[in-house]
Amino acid sequence: MQAMSKPRVVDKLRLARLATYLTAYPQMTWLYPYGDFPTKVYCEVDADWAGGLETRRSRDGGYEFLGIYLLDGWTCIQQTVALSRGESELYAICNGAARGLWTRAVFEEMGFDLTFQVGTDSSAANGITAR
Repeated sequence: MQAMSKPRVVDKLRLARLATYLTAYPQMTWLYPYGDFPTKVYCEVDADWAGGLETRRSRDGGYEFLGIYLLDGWTCIQQTVALSRGESELYAICNGAARGLWTRAVFEEMGFDLTFQVGTDSSAANGITAR
């Protein structure tokens, strides 16, 4: 969707590939087994540093879980240009934390007390957040 203002040939090819995929798998169902209500909101995040070839902006994304149940997945282009891989991962952690805390607040409004955790594979970003 980010290329809709000025679509290029490669963007049209990507759209055709997506249409081919969607016609091959017309229906997908997520099955959530019945169990006790989860007690934790967990976000797993990751980022690629300077992934945009033209703008050098990083992309981040992640998944948000309620216990073992997937609630949301996202990807976005970071608004600032990160100067290092650790900084890019730190922005991803902040994005995941904001999303997870919002979800936790929604469930608190409904009367559920949940814990919250963000996970990443970056030791640099873990070191920054531990300070």
